[in-house]
Amino acid sequence: MIRVKSIVGQERPLPDGFERVQPPEDSPLAIAPGDRLWVRVAVDPELHVYGLSQPLGDSSLAFVSPPLGAQAEDHEHRFPFPQGWVLSEAAAQMRTLLVVASLAAIDALEALTPGQIVPEEQVNPLQLLAPRRLRGQRDLPLPEMIHVPGVVLVFGNIAEHTRAEQVAVETHFVHRQA
Repeated sequence: MIRVKSIVGQERPLPDGFERVQPPEDSPLAIAPGDRLWVRVAVDPELHVYGLSQPLGDSSLAFVSPPLGAQAEDHEHRFPFPQGWVLSEAAAQMRTLLVVASLAAIDALEALTPGQIVPEEQVNPLQLLAPRRLRGQRDLPLPEMIHVPGVVLVFGNIAEHTRAEQVAVETHFVHRQA
């Protein structure tokens, strides 16, 4: 069995930098262009990790994180966007960030670069790996800290799940006016 835990935190832009956003209790993060997201993924170092940005419509590849190997300084935590992910107009249309961990490389995703559209026939089976929440279900875990000394200290919403060979989790978003 493999396990993935994704934590997504948010900062909103200010004229002279960014301010932390406390995740709303039992609600998705409200995002807009210019917001900076911090993504921390906790998985075993031998796993392949992928992120898919899912707006209404076509999904695109957000990131690929290959296995880390035994010499990695932090064996469990990965930061696919080491300086944060500042959302463009297109990226801020995301409704879901689907994070997938796999024992084996997923060739169809490995062939893409971030921003490219992921074929629907590849997305559908990956979405089925994530646990389903009923609309209106309000049982999100309490936010957890994302801390990189000297870089960021924000709280983030948690999504975690365990399965054999491949596993996925979803972080949901709503849109707000900037």
